[in-house]
Amino acid sequence: MRFGHEHEHLQENERELLLQELEEISENHHEAIKAPVIGRDTITNNYIKEIYQETDKTISEEEFMNKYEGCHVLELVKESAGIPLYLATVGGPTAFRGEFLECCEDLIGNDLLCLAWKSKLADKALDYVQQLMAIADEVASATNMLYLKKQDFIPSNPDRNHVSLAQKIHILYAAAKWLIFYGKNGHGFFADY
Repeated sequence: MRFGHEHEHLQENERELLLQELEEISENHHEAIKAPVIGRDTITNNYIKEIYQETDKTISEEEFMNKYEGCHVLELVKESAGIPLYLATVGGPTAFRGEFLECCEDLIGNDLLCLAWKSKLADKALDYVQQLMAIADEVASATNMLYLKKQDFIPSNPDRNHVSLAQKIHILYAAAKWLIFYGKNGHGFFADY
């Protein structure tokens, strides 16, 4: 059974640590991906000034800038690994949609798929990603699709009923990149379903 595991597999202290990490991610996910901030970074100040030029200018540029001061601009993020290609419908712009891994069950097996639905601290998330990456590398190598490892766009919109092998490999690599990014930054993941 994939859903409904809740978090009973975690020891109480792990659950507390995971919730603390989740709170940190929730508050700081824009910082983790190094999203530039309006009023602090030149690139965002120039960006918001360009946006202002497209407005009806009913308020001054200074008022407009002040209105958005402190906001992060995700469009200018250079750390793209922290913004998943397969985006969840909830959880904000940094949440990977784990449901896409279900399309890969024939590659990763039921046991590894079920592990995706169990929340993990950073070290366990990095252990899990090694398993995903090993499978993705093996299948990609055997089918001459290693290029998918570096592809930073979705090959085509996956139809859950007809997911190609290339799409499955890409999903695994995308999940791995996302998990590595957050795991190496000290964040685990909270399976939200």
